[in-house]
Amino acid sequence: MTFSETLTLHLESISKRDFKTFLSTISEREELSLLTLSGEMTVWRVDFVERMESWFADPDWIIHFEVLRVYETAEMGFALLYVGYNDIDAEGTAFHLDYFLNLIFALEDGSWRLVHDQNTFADSKTVETEEK
Repeated sequence: MTFSETLTLHLESISKRDFKTFLSTISEREELSLLTLSGEMTVWRVDFVERMESWFADPDWIIHFEVLRVYETAEMGFALLYVGYNDIDAEGTAFHLDYFLNLIFALEDGSWRLVHDQNTFADSKTVETEEK
């Protein structure tokens, strides 16, 4: 599977809450870094999987992705996305978040696997894309 196909599968598995397919797109190695919107960080796959499993089980959220930039080398692939996220908090109040999602994939034993997931709040959707 190509990097582009793996990225598409990864994003679709999130949108569809297909945890089994999601797991097939992440690193099988011990280390897998995650930086959350709240500033928490983990570098361990086991922590990443545990956090994602509980998130996938939450039935309230809806997520939309817009791919802003993709870059690929022979061994690494990078995708920068703009995310619109809707959820309901513990008190039952709906909320919306806009953020950037930076995904880095590496070629592991012939398969593209997520090795880094970083979330950063977006002040606005304005993104400079013209060459300077």
